[in-house]
Amino acid sequence: MNAERYTERCRGHIQSAQDRAIAAGHQQFTCEHLLGELIEDPEGLAAGLLDAAGARPDAARERIRRCLAGLPRVD
Repeated sequence: MNAERYTERCRGHIQSAQDRAIAAGHQQFTCEHLLGELIEDPEGLAAGLLDAAGARPDAARERIRRCLAGLPRVD
């Protein structure tokens, strides 16, 4: 992955998602980490797109949280 091809904001989301994965003690950085970060962004498009598609962003956030809680941890 060539991070230089991404915008500064995108790189920030990736870094923040990686930081959350490390803080949670997860063994791997997954797409769920990144999706969770994108949905949590108050200025981002992800929650708005879900809402426009008829989905419930709050329900998606909760489902991602449950998914991340079930990932293996390194203690």
